[in-house]
Amino acid sequence: GDDAGGQDAGRVRARRGVDGAPIWTFTGTPLGFLTPAPLFGDADGDGVTDLLVRRQADPLGVELRIHSGATGGLLVPFPPEPLNGFGGVGDVNGDTVADIGFGTLPSATFPVLTDVEIRSPLCGVVSLVAIGCPALPSPPTLAIAGCPVAGGDVTVSVTNARPNAPAILVVGGTSALTPLPNGCVLAVAPPAVTVPIAIDGTGTFQATAALPIPTAAGAAIVQVLIADATAVGGITATEAWAVHVL
Repeated sequence: GDDAGGQDAGRVRARRGVDGAPIWTFTGTPLGFLTPAPLFGDADGDGVTDLLVRRQADPLGVELRIHSGATGGLLVPFPPEPLNGFGGVGDVNGDTVADIGFGTLPSATFPVLTDVEIRSPLCGVVSLVAIGCPALPSPPTLAIAGCPVAGGDVTVSVTNARPNAPAILVVGGTSALTPLPNGCVLAVAPPAVTVPIAIDGTGTFQATAALPIPTAAGAAIVQVLIADATAVGGITATEAWAVHVL
């Protein structure tokens, strides 16, 4: 609810079911407001049901946070997204921790993209940053699968690339759209780490490894640039993904 302090920061308060006495109170920042969602499960394994809290984070959309039901402390922050629905869906992947269903809205950046997915509060989040070559009828694609955690492995897959082409995996800490000669964009801002990769004869590449996260913030922007003699400027680009590591 409203914190009644003139900043509309938002306040979440837990009370005892027996007598209504306050247990803990959490107040948000002046940047938005907090709205508690239904109790969704035990995220930290302490035996107490935790809270899924929504914070409006204009202009980036909605930021979800998991707060401890026992103390009110922040357990898991999710990055801001244009969400139109969310809620607990139970333990879907069998790790004994309640998972969360996300429904995303089209945004100004991606006006036709919508998605529904289930995420684990034990894993980081992979979210789309930019389409690499929006003008190409059949551009190369990049997919990142797995459970992003600090030092953990994820699977990076490239498809629909030029067969046997040299390519580089580009990993940076922030995003910035730099136009390429053929209408494609490089979405990784310098400084960045580059890792040479080899596209096979079918135009694909796949590897499982820990990403070189270049910042202490626990986030990486990932994109693949591929040499292609048939393209203007001799290069094409996959989508760029933000990998938020917990």
